[in-house]
Amino acid sequence: MKVLIVEDNQVNAHMLQNMLRESNYDVAISSDGSEALEQLKKVRFDVVITDWMMPNMDGTELIRTIRSSIQPVPMILM
Repeated sequence: MKVLIVEDNQVNAHMLQNMLRESNYDVAISSDGSEALEQLKKVRFDVVITDWMMPNMDGTELIRTIRSSIQPVPMILM
């Protein structure tokens, strides 16, 4: 399963990435919503886990954009 973590705090992002990789998930990290959208245009992810408050594009705006312009994907807002 491919998971995209969208988190501007690198410590939190890598901690979550390590936990998911220990459970055999394929994990990528984006530092904000804009970067995540670029990754989503190139790679099909099974789930997106996003932080709420980030620079450039926050988590709620990211979710709205994904729902309106990219294939449906389950999303978790944290």
